[in-house]
Amino acid sequence: MKQRRIVIGDVHGHYDSLMTLLEVIAPGSEDQVYFLGDLIDRGSQSYQVVEFVKNSGYQCLLGNHEQMLIDIVLSGDLYPPALEAWLYSGGKNTIKSYGTKGISSEHIQWMQQLPTHLDLGDLC
Repeated sequence: MKQRRIVIGDVHGHYDSLMTLLEVIAPGSEDQVYFLGDLIDRGSQSYQVVEFVKNSGYQCLLGNHEQMLIDIVLSGDLYPPALEAWLYSGGKNTIKSYGTKGISSEHIQWMQQLPTHLDLGDLC
């Protein structure tokens, strides 16, 4: 079977849909899977999406939604316009998906190390 490059973008907290997609495309061990960021916000399962991608071994880029979260959490100063913009962009659903324990510092640290781009050589 020929190796495939599978590129997935903008999951936005839709874990169940992501699992359905992966079941349909059934990536094999030879396939390369890339996530283009925006794992969080909007959908109700951001925690599950981040946990899955973090532990999957698949490569992932930092999306603007993760960057908004990082900026808010790390600023130490909840700058109201930035916070309001993130909440408006789906942040409320992300907060809800993490439950009473709050957003995991492990997840924040993982997001911080994500690259903003990849050079695959033959793709622009």
